[in-house]
Amino acid sequence: MKKRRLWPIIAKTSWCKECNVPLISEYCSRCGQRGLKLRICKPGDARPALEYDLKLLEEVLWKEFCSNKPFNSLLRDKAVLLNKAVYIDDMKEVICDGNVIGKLYFDPRLMSWRFRLDFYGALKLLELGLIDHVEVEHKVKKGEIIGRSIADLGKPIVLTRRGKPFGVGRGIKEGILVERILEVHDVNETSHARAGIKEVLEANELQLYTLRSRAIKFINVMAEKVSKPVVLSFSGGKDSAVCLDLAAEALGDFEVLFNDTGIELPETIKNVEELVEKAGFKLVEARAGEAFWEAVELFGPPARDYRWCCKICKLIPIARVVKSRWPNGALSIVGQRAFESLERAAG
Repeated sequence: MKKRRLWPIIAKTSWCKECNVPLISEYCSRCGQRGLKLRICKPGDARPALEYDLKLLEEVLWKEFCSNKPFNSLLRDKAVLLNKAVYIDDMKEVICDGNVIGKLYFDPRLMSWRFRLDFYGALKLLELGLIDHVEVEHKVKKGEIIGRSIADLGKPIVLTRRGKPFGVGRGIKEGILVERILEVHDVNETSHARAGIKEVLEANELQLYTLRSRAIKFINVMAEKVSKPVVLSFSGGKDSAVCLDLAAEALGDFEVLFNDTGIELPETIKNVEELVEKAGFKLVEARAGEAFWEAVELFGPPARDYRWCCKICKLIPIARVVKSRWPNGALSIVGQRAFESLERAAG
């Protein structure tokens, strides 16, 4: 029986050994080298770590290790990717130097962000002498307490066997609590060169140009084929912003539709208005008014599998505007990534 694929599409992200940056194609546009394969969670919808992400990582690593040396040694002035991982809340793999160093996650029990090391992160901190370790010869299990009581309570400790990390524990009064057994694997060796967004864009220049050209051609072909007024749905987010840029290059003139659900942040509305005005397009607004607040009294709070709000706050207001403004139909351009989560796709 053929195994069912959980994801309809898997990203082919790799890493340039020389330039020390992520690649969205097989080869680096900067140096021409073939990228190294990444061991990351599927579907591999990784994104660059932005200024806020890096600041959060710095704060969380300081909290975990009581030192800024782990962040400075592993992540500072490097190209860093974040890749969503499976967890009860938000969790992202932190990828740097061609390897996953650990996972940044939100712990709902403690209501705070935490960080946990993966094999490569433990290996590098061990090599740099930035983390305590204890040699363990016998087999241990998660949840087991080993050793005697120690002074450094709460600090992460790497468990080693013949000098290589195989687990991570934490100091408690009774000894060392084994928190995780690590998956030991081969690691990617890179130049460890410093790199920023400039180097990342240069390394992916050819593939980005190819993807952009294909998208613009597709929009042109569809506009000519459908031969109806063009309307671009714009939320102010990154996906619709990319669509706005591509459609502007392809078509030059069209109307932009924004749906005000009635619970949008003032900053969102301001951002939409400013971007559309700056781009020189006419903004058409659909408004849900107080529909959400009136309906929530009847239906209760919406949830991932109980999305009455989409119909009331999005579909109905948009349908009214479409019917009145484009009664004979229109070509609608909507920004939706290939890697939309299963939860969103199911909704």
